[in-house]
Amino acid sequence: MEEALPSALTGLADEIHIHLPWESLLQGVVEPRPALLAGIAGLGKPGAALSISVNQSALDEILLGPRLDGRSGGHDLNVGSLAGPYAAAGIDLEAVDLQRGTTVTTWGRRLGAAAYPKFGCLSGG
Repeated sequence: MEEALPSALTGLADEIHIHLPWESLLQGVVEPRPALLAGIAGLGKPGAALSISVNQSALDEILLGPRLDGRSGGHDLNVGSLAGPYAAAGIDLEAVDLQRGTTVTTWGRRLGAAAYPKFGCLSGG
């Protein structure tokens, strides 16, 4: 069963940012789950921007390792493979940027500068 967001948040956001998702949220955005994506889309006003940054180690596992659901084969994360499921949830996926970058988190600071997670980004509106 998907986790539900409070209905008081429906339609409030001009921008939606998901940083470093894990577990069911990570799985729901890379193996697009319509109910989860529709919940995310429901947070935004019409035309709201959406950005999802994924931790580099999770991204490497997704691209190279077994699927998150245990089936064999990695994922092909690109606009062509993800646009349909995202559109079904009301999200116009504009880009999948797999360029490696860095982002600073408080957890990363605890581990030291070398441990800052690197990320890829999905974006749409």
